[in-house]
Amino acid sequence: MKRLLMGLVTVAIFCVIFVEHLILSKTRSLADTTRGLGDYTFSKQNFVHWDGKRDLKRFMQAYFHEGNAICNLSSNTLVNITFGCKRLYETSGLGSGNFVAGFYAIRLAALMKGNIDVNLQCPDALEQRDSLLLPWMTGYFPASVSNKEKLESIMKQYNVPKHDICGTIDKCPIGIMFQEIQYDLRRMAVSLVGIPNEHHPSHTAVKQWLSQHEHHKFSKTYQMNLATSDTPLYPNTELDDVIVHFRCGDLMSSSHPRFGFCKYNAFASRISPNATRIGIVTQPFDESAQNRAWDSSAEKRRRCKTVVLDFQNYLETKFPKAKVRIHNSPNETIALTYARMIMANQSIAGISTFGVFSSIASFGTGYIRSPDKQSATNQWLTNPPLDKLTNDLILMKEPNILMVQQVQKLWEEKDGKQTILSWFRDSSIRY
Repeated sequence: MKRLLMGLVTVAIFCVIFVEHLILSKTRSLADTTRGLGDYTFSKQNFVHWDGKRDLKRFMQAYFHEGNAICNLSSNTLVNITFGCKRLYETSGLGSGNFVAGFYAIRLAALMKGNIDVNLQCPDALEQRDSLLLPWMTGYFPASVSNKEKLESIMKQYNVPKHDICGTIDKCPIGIMFQEIQYDLRRMAVSLVGIPNEHHPSHTAVKQWLSQHEHHKFSKTYQMNLATSDTPLYPNTELDDVIVHFRCGDLMSSSHPRFGFCKYNAFASRISPNATRIGIVTQPFDESAQNRAWDSSAEKRRRCKTVVLDFQNYLETKFPKAKVRIHNSPNETIALTYARMIMANQSIAGISTFGVFSSIASFGTGYIRSPDKQSATNQWLTNPPLDKLTNDLILMKEPNILMVQQVQKLWEEKDGKQTILSWFRDSSIRY
């Protein structure tokens, strides 16, 4: 049986292959004569080339504040986007979750605009496939009439205005691509950690991928072949029943007006009493671990460690029969973090643009804090309500949150540390 599972993993990893040399041959001849976007006015040519961090950041800045710039393209266009995965992660100033949202917005707008192909290229994808998310976002995504009609039907059913596709990150309804999100990220998780056992939902999913590949709804989507062996990239990984994503790091010293923290009980109240292994994924405490530059100051790491260790103690008390572990050592990567969340029976995320996609893609049940007036982060989750589109997602109503601006002030007070920990632990305390 183990040999059969390994065989399924091997074939699943290879089942969606990105025919890179064909795509590159199609784009290189045009790339010689077409360059960056200049003043960001799209050319009405058959080919648009975005090169590197500069052009992607321009798109993202417009996506945050103005709208989805792909909507400015004419039909019959190939959009070729080339970037360095590692460089984008280390120097862009934006988190991986932001870019994942942006890439699905690009694909959605191109699909709904009609007759626009998207080619996402990351030259260091193979090198970075075990540590970053963005290599798994790359591929060639051609226009598809059937997929367009499917998404149009969802929008019509839930009264989502077509112009929202061209809107900002808050309104652009990327959630209607939940099947694409699940397919892409579950494929990544299987490639990274394999199939845990024959009873795990990933085992059934892999068999479906194999049996339906020739007629699969994504069979014309050519994603980069990132596998190089017949074993997972992280073999023998011990997975958890429950994974909680607790974002802290940058939020421990931030004035961001939209982000905040949920109480410990917001996570604990969703955890099954039968859970025997509970994992907390969060920013590293160790300076040598994988970390964004703006997260890695000694003060942020120290504050994050204080809260997360207290959270671990809280969960150990609540679930005395469960083993509670923190996954943020120097050996952990954000790609492995995603795989852990996707493979868990329960995947729980608070206010975060990072944890939202892995919760949507979970083979188990995903939990995400529902956006509201206090914190509208991930507002697209309700346009349309994503928990109405998929049965395995729950949008948590958690109005009692502590905004990061208040946290920053509390840390400076004499008894600030104890005040913060008391707020996390006591469900009755409000600010």
